[in-house]
Amino acid sequence: MNQKLFAFWRYDRFPYCLGDEVEFFDDTGKVAIETVPSKLFTPFLILPSDKGKTIIAELSKLETKYHKAKRELEDRYQKQVNDIIEIPKR
Repeated sequence: MNQKLFAFWRYDRFPYCLGDEVEFFDDTGKVAIETVPSKLFTPFLILPSDKGKTIIAELSKLETKYHKAKRELEDRYQKQVNDIIEIPKR
């Protein structure tokens, strides 16, 4: 049985990791993914594809909530700035 695998690797923005199905492993343990097979990533976690897809979907929902909350926080503080001083728009 040839089971599809899903890899996760670190990323510099929230949620600080990305993941996708593995296309192949190179000799050093890095992975190429199906969507970008020409680039190699160093995985920190390898799972069966179905479990990886479930986790990436949960992370995607969390990322959406995070960005919404961040925008709301920025808007709230920008309103407070505007209450103190009116900064002209460019």
